[in-house]
Amino acid sequence: MAAERAAVRSRLLESLMRLSAGVVGVVHTRLQLLALELEEERRHFFAMLVLILFAGFCLGLALALATTLLLVAYWDNHRLLVLLTLAATYAVAGLAAVAWAVVRIRHKSTPFAASLGELRADGRQLVGKL
Repeated sequence: MAAERAAVRSRLLESLMRLSAGVVGVVHTRLQLLALELEEERRHFFAMLVLILFAGFCLGLALALATTLLLVAYWDNHRLLVLLTLAATYAVAGLAAVAWAVVRIRHKSTPFAASLGELRADGRQLVGKL
């Protein structure tokens, strides 16, 4: 009788050890995926930041030079009309950029979607086995 209990305890302990090793393995894999996605998001963010800053600098310089060119070209006859037209154009472009940014922010995908999906699937599998 005591030998049977010891054997059952031994098998139970062995099963618990395998289960805990499996859970640790799954958690380790999911954490690696999360770290990979975090690194990917960080690289994407900095690449986009550099690109946006460079584009903003170039477009700002082109805009300043184009404004100067128009003012010099129409200085004698229509300088106020040119200034008003340019100001209105810049205001509309700025508002359009803000609206576009708001739309992009609202429709951004969920960060770490793959990791969250895998964790959900793992949870469903564990619940299904119980």
